[in-house]
Amino acid sequence: MTAGRLNEALSILQKVIVAAPDVPVFRYHLASVYHALGNKSAAISELREVMELAKSTQFDQLDDAKLMMRQLSGKSE
Repeated sequence: MTAGRLNEALSILQKVIVAAPDVPVFRYHLASVYHALGNKSAAISELREVMELAKSTQFDQLDDAKLMMRQLSGKSE
């Protein structure tokens, strides 16, 4: 995905998060965009929110989120 498309996705997802802050899949996709843009700290912050929300909400991509967190944190699988 090009930087322009990533920035467009970022803008859309940021608006979605304002409207629905407690939906982990939206935050996961926002973390993915931040990761693709090289914003490691923002990606980790969103992934922390995903982990917290996943405690009380069904989230099918939790394993993927955990893997991304490990990658961003520099921890091996």
